[in-house]
Amino acid sequence: PHPTSTHTHPHPHSHSSPSPTPHTPTSRISTPGRRHMACGRRQCCGTRTTPALFSPPTPPSIPISTHTPPIISTPISTHTPPIPRALSDMALVTHNKAVHLSLEAQAQQFLVWFSKLREDWQQKEILQMIVWNLDQRELYYLTALLIRHQYRDFIAELPEALSMLVLKHVPSKDLLRFCCRVSPMWNKRVRNEMIWKHKCLNHIMRLPFTGGSWRQHFIHNLALDTNWRKGRFSCHALHSGPCRALCVAILHNKVAAGFADSTIMIWDILSGALINSLQGHRKAVWSLCFYGKEFLISGSSDRTVKIWNIRSGSCEVTLEEHSGVVWSMQRRKDVFITGSHDKTAVVWNIRHCSPTHLLEGHTGAVFAVELDGSAQLAFTGSGDKTIRVWEVVTGCCLQVVKTNKTHPVVSLHWNLGYLSSACGNSVMLWNVMEGNFQRVSELRGHEDRVECVSLRVHSSASCTGLLLSAGRDKTIRLWDIKSCRCLQVLNYHSGFVNALCSSEVCMASASDDCTVQVWDFHPKHKETTTTSYRAK
Repeated sequence: PHPTSTHTHPHPHSHSSPSPTPHTPTSRISTPGRRHMACGRRQCCGTRTTPALFSPPTPPSIPISTHTPPIISTPISTHTPPIPRALSDMALVTHNKAVHLSLEAQAQQFLVWFSKLREDWQQKEILQMIVWNLDQRELYYLTALLIRHQYRDFIAELPEALSMLVLKHVPSKDLLRFCCRVSPMWNKRVRNEMIWKHKCLNHIMRLPFTGGSWRQHFIHNLALDTNWRKGRFSCHALHSGPCRALCVAILHNKVAAGFADSTIMIWDILSGALINSLQGHRKAVWSLCFYGKEFLISGSSDRTVKIWNIRSGSCEVTLEEHSGVVWSMQRRKDVFITGSHDKTAVVWNIRHCSPTHLLEGHTGAVFAVELDGSAQLAFTGSGDKTIRVWEVVTGCCLQVVKTNKTHPVVSLHWNLGYLSSACGNSVMLWNVMEGNFQRVSELRGHEDRVECVSLRVHSSASCTGLLLSAGRDKTIRLWDIKSCRCLQVLNYHSGFVNALCSSEVCMASASDDCTVQVWDFHPKHKETTTTSYRAK
């Protein structure tokens, strides 16, 4: 009170009559120093009156006296008062009847009582009181439970047809690694064949679909790509003779190689058995190309191109159009092109075995030729250090690309809009989509001249895939074309690697050590320990 106030406090020992306080149906909760829920301000003092949870019956009216009862100070006794007999008997009865509730039962009883509260503000008040009595550690635990409780399994709640549309857009590796482990419902829907059929039809599948499960088909193709990237393969030699192996070609389960003694040998990849040996050229065989399953085309130093029947081993046709060594050849559909030391390339109609266009313009020998997927564009690489782009239908030169190198272009390979070229000890990657010819990257790592390249593009939009290169440093290298990083260096040859050719599941190489090696990356075949090492 104010110092000037005339109000006097009653003496503690005064004998004034007591004035009872009327009982009201409200409860006063004094919580000093707590935070107000509505405005967030901290009340440092005072009380807050809240409605009682349960309103007891109104007591009879008693006259209220204005006299304040005296405060009588009594000594505090440390002696514990005895438990009344009635209470002890009741505790004994409950103990004998085993009515003591466990923690779970008490919690369940509290939940039943809590659910019977009719007013919403009553439940909120109880929850607020519980939260106020929690410490920091318990609050963190409660927060984690609330976050987890807010999660919803939308895949299980959605109709199956709609959830299939959602899962089709999830990356395939996430479906295989994580989504199938979320719950049994997720695992069931992730294994739906419609999802994996959509994945297979919208991705590049190296292995053909032979029936069965689309999911297993996708897994086998994914394992195949992983084997290529990780260098997991089984390697075996098909030939080890006295003559150098100069060229190699591969188709499905057949592989053919040309040798310096003018012979051509064809093997079965799976069994390793020799199918046939072709003889008819007078000099070394430098280029090979399959024409279907029954025919093989070869180019030689004797300036001729021969078409062979694989089954009978006889030469069906001999083409004589070049005046120099036939270094390279390529076929797409019915279009066939050859490159020669006479500085020209010839486009052939393979069905009629007749030349259609003579491509002239290079000032050096044409060491490499290639065709795009539609066989509308032709690419030639020459000793004049340039790459020329030709239109197959008209035979006109569309573009001349200078590589800015001091070495000739000795190998070309096209795949899904990208072209790889070998110049000196480096490999260059070009983007040739939409009529443009732009250099994407240059891969360095070989210690000597690169003799051949093979490109395997997985996605042309993101420029991902692998590139294979081999050369006179006796190594075969596997590159990641997006990161320009060398993934594997394979040391299996003891001589120069003259040629390299790859299919979807295999790779074959021909070397000066007189051997032809086959590298099988198929996921179903047993993997062997390789002598490859990772490049620094």
